[in-house]
Amino acid sequence: MVHAGLVLSATLIPLAGHPTLFLPIHIVRLELLIHPSAMLAFQDSATDGPIAAGVDPSRATFFSPRE
Repeated sequence: MVHAGLVLSATLIPLAGHPTLFLPIHIVRLELLIHPSAMLAFQDSATDGPIAAGVDPSRATFFSPRE
């Protein structure tokens, strides 16, 4: 959804007969700005993990003893 405005403006404006709005370098720069900011905005906070629930990280294992 973050890319919808970029994709629509990059495709619909030239199709309407107007000059190109974005050059490839503009798209690269916008992508370098959009992805890190979207990751910061939409990632879960660190307090939602198992450490916040009281699990001791030194005793946590990848496989259970049964496996």
